[in-house]
Amino acid sequence: GGEQPGYVYSPRYANPTIVALETAVANLEGAEAALALPSGMAAIHLALLGAGVRAGSHVIAAADVYGATYTLLQNIFTELGATVHLVDVLDLAEIKRILKEVPVTAVLVETISNPLMKVADLPQLAALAHTHNAHLLVDNTFCSPYLCNPIRFGADMVIHSATKFISGHGDVMTGLVATTTELKNEMVRLNKLLGSSLGPF
Repeated sequence: GGEQPGYVYSPRYANPTIVALETAVANLEGAEAALALPSGMAAIHLALLGAGVRAGSHVIAAADVYGATYTLLQNIFTELGATVHLVDVLDLAEIKRILKEVPVTAVLVETISNPLMKVADLPQLAALAHTHNAHLLVDNTFCSPYLCNPIRFGADMVIHSATKFISGHGDVMTGLVATTTELKNEMVRLNKLLGSSLGPF
């Protein structure tokens, strides 16, 4: 019931080892909180849901995002009733036009795109998104927290496939979302039903 601190139903709801990882990544990203998940795609999926993407929502996404992210948006989310606007992340005028024309829930970009290596202007994107009450979600996998901290530039959620640089060896499959405590709590609420839980080992 959340009435007292502690761990119940581990690791589905929470686990001390997983919380240690979440705390470390939140500190690395300069975020209030973080949520660990079993893969990068689980992190992208839950971040979009946590940001409020539902049937009727509009999402702006970089056209050259990671292939599985593109398919998640174009197949799963559109089938569920969301509208996805794919844009060149460098075309800020086009992003601004869409934000003015429709109520956008989330703007999803990569710090450095995979695989075309376009560098997103995070401060400008954050300013545009927030002016129109949209969340900015940034996949920071390519940079890692060592090279860039998107929250410092205004991102609301920072997403990692930690299977890559954060793990370092490619022998652990993990996803992470660094964000505010409020948005983490919303993702935890959703994940109690989705069951996308990381094993503590």
